[in-house]
Amino acid sequence: MSTFIPLLTIVTIFFLAGNYLRVIVLRREHLLKKVEDFMTRKDASESMLFIANEAFKDTVSITLPIRLYLAHKEFENLTPSEQKKAATPEGDDVSEETHKELDEIIFLMLKLNYKLAFPLVIIINLLTCRRKVPTRKAHNDLDEDYINLQILKHT
Repeated sequence: MSTFIPLLTIVTIFFLAGNYLRVIVLRREHLLKKVEDFMTRKDASESMLFIANEAFKDTVSITLPIRLYLAHKEFENLTPSEQKKAATPEGDDVSEETHKELDEIIFLMLKLNYKLAFPLVIIINLLTCRRKVPTRKAHNDLDEDYINLQILKHT
């Protein structure tokens, strides 16, 4: 037992370091070309170029899941009009293709970051998971709604 814990620690460190190196290589193989192509686009707004550049940098950020969670909590506290304003990028003259390309860059960034920080993502999901235990009243309401739907179907 006295050698098991140090060996487990060393194996974990090597696993995490290897995982970090793997994500760096995958970022260079897959994401670098897409970001470079996006940065040369003439129809992309300044904020979209900034987002693509930061997405490339944030791919290897271990704290990204925490920052995303905190930003999500802050976003929930905004009014609906403020949410719409915050979620809408500037520049209405940007083509749909440019938006799709930026979405692809962000999706790939999140996918690679998940490969890097998956233990942290799992911990955050477990800590923020709020299970609502169904009450008897909720079951009765659901049963009543189901019965009403069945009656409507047959009429």
